[in-house]
Amino acid sequence: MPRGMTIFVAILLAAVAALATALVVVAGQDGPEPPQPVLSQELLERSVPSLTVQQRQKIADIALNESRVRKLTQRQTAEVADVLVWTKSTGELLGGVVTLALDAPATIEGEWLALNYDGTEESVPPYTSVPFKAKLSNVTSLTVMVDLRLGQVVAVSPDHDAQAEGTPEVPLDVIPVRGGND
Repeated sequence: MPRGMTIFVAILLAAVAALATALVVVAGQDGPEPPQPVLSQELLERSVPSLTVQQRQKIADIALNESRVRKLTQRQTAEVADVLVWTKSTGELLGGVVTLALDAPATIEGEWLALNYDGTEESVPPYTSVPFKAKLSNVTSLTVMVDLRLGQVVAVSPDHDAQAEGTPEVPLDVIPVRGGND
């Protein structure tokens, strides 16, 4: 083999060996840990308001005493299982979300309230309530959304396991009512 070719092959082999060594070293090194988001309890409490005991009780009372909710639960025992805060994306308090647990799975027929939320949150309030009639089976709980400022129920829906029997009726002439109605 000519001397120039021998030098070329030697350099090529040395380069391959150096590259292989570099890859092994890099693969074996642990780089710096990526930065982790900092979400302290204090920051969480500042960004998501909590409900006072009085607000929780008022929201639960409004949910339990609203005529639509009373009609939907008239044949069942419904107990407040939970009251959660409901806020805008800015953290501004809107009200609460009440879970009403039923004592047994039920078939419920009546008028429900769907919530159509304005994702831009530019409308005031940032939702409309749309009433609809439906017969639903396997209902084990109701979710009731209460606007605390208005002091009224703005949505009533069944849990996710509920099944519609037939087609829900939404009046064609319904104009969504801002903030719901009682």
